[in-house]
Amino acid sequence: MSKQILLIAFVALLGLCCAENDILIKDLKLYVNCEEFFIKAMCYTPIPLGRSEPGANGEGGLCSKRVNVFGRNQSACDGWDLFDGAVRPRTPAEPEAGWWSAVWDRDLPVIKETGANAIRIYHANAYTRQYSIDHLGSNGIRFPYGSSHVEFMNKCEQYGLKVIFPLPGEEGNIRTWPNTTMYQMIRNIVDEVGNHSALLMWTFGNELPLDQHLVAKLNEYMSYARMYTWSKWNRFVPVSHAVVDNPPSYDWLAASLKVDIFSTNAGYRGLGFQDLWSGNPRVGFSGWAALSQRYNVPVFISEIGWMSLDNTITHQIPTWFNQKWKSLLENVQYGCIGGAFFTFTDIRAKEDPLQRTMGAVALLPTVVDGKFSVQSNVWTPDTLVRKPIIFDSIKNGTYNGVPYNFGADQFALIGRNQTFLSPAECVAVPPQSWSG
Repeated sequence: MSKQILLIAFVALLGLCCAENDILIKDLKLYVNCEEFFIKAMCYTPIPLGRSEPGANGEGGLCSKRVNVFGRNQSACDGWDLFDGAVRPRTPAEPEAGWWSAVWDRDLPVIKETGANAIRIYHANAYTRQYSIDHLGSNGIRFPYGSSHVEFMNKCEQYGLKVIFPLPGEEGNIRTWPNTTMYQMIRNIVDEVGNHSALLMWTFGNELPLDQHLVAKLNEYMSYARMYTWSKWNRFVPVSHAVVDNPPSYDWLAASLKVDIFSTNAGYRGLGFQDLWSGNPRVGFSGWAALSQRYNVPVFISEIGWMSLDNTITHQIPTWFNQKWKSLLENVQYGCIGGAFFTFTDIRAKEDPLQRTMGAVALLPTVVDGKFSVQSNVWTPDTLVRKPIIFDSIKNGTYNGVPYNFGADQFALIGRNQTFLSPAECVAVPPQSWSG
């Protein structure tokens, strides 16, 4: 165990023995400011049409080139960090408010309109603005143009949306980066947004091919993120990893993956969740009704969607989302704390045509002064269009006359009151375990 890790643990345990907290997990429930919080999230990856427009080479519109901290001139969509509010000097000049600000102003109020209370994002560049300033001239940093995610978090707070925020979770980096490098990248993100009131949860990667080695590394880094967040901000922030939906792996992962919330992209199982909670003995799966109780970990359905070509399923089964949401709510008693719709916008840049039209909204090219939003160096957001059927299904749709949707009162639908903690109960305990 390194001296740095020992120092973090020492500060957490001796100097910060207990603290009131705005995020807490207790009795398989998630609490924010002592109030039970049921997650109604939108997966948010607003890739501009310029990324996939024929002839644009992936560098059209808001995906046009700009210089990064290493001096490389590359598409602003490389890395899919669409949540960078930093302004970089360039020619022609980029928007004064920042590259993506107008996209957030376009989208966040519409996300809130659906009844969502949170968003899940997948990529955030860990080479932050402050890191690039502090390390200018070293580690290959040539320009102080690192990413700034504070502006995005402020926008989310403005619209009343919590954020499930990514830590650096690419498989290659986890397997090959030295621990010191990964620790630094984690600190960069925690330093930047770890104390932001819009932050709900850290998520460390998505659908990684988990084996014993990778699980061990994930546990090490998740523990570090947990400990460092506490030592830096005196704050508990849950840490998770979104696993691929593979029932034979669940029992092993439930025992091995040291997460605060178990996230699974299990929302593609037809109209329900099949054996997700009941289990399947034939494949050695106990079911999350048993696993959540056994390991005292709540479950978050981190993606809910339906892959189909050009929205065909939505037209064939207009209530598919409402039926899925009904099934999710029926399992709150087994530790389910919510789900995330995949995805807010269509992502035309997806290679798989079945995944290109999964959005609640579609994007169309915007025309301003004779220029299109897919053309290079035209930094105008595409036009958002609420898609027929599915948008209304999420916002206020019903199934058999019952409002199973984001806009409804979820506690009324599950037949019980929202839970509140007293100030004495709403106290965080510092993290004490370290797997490294």
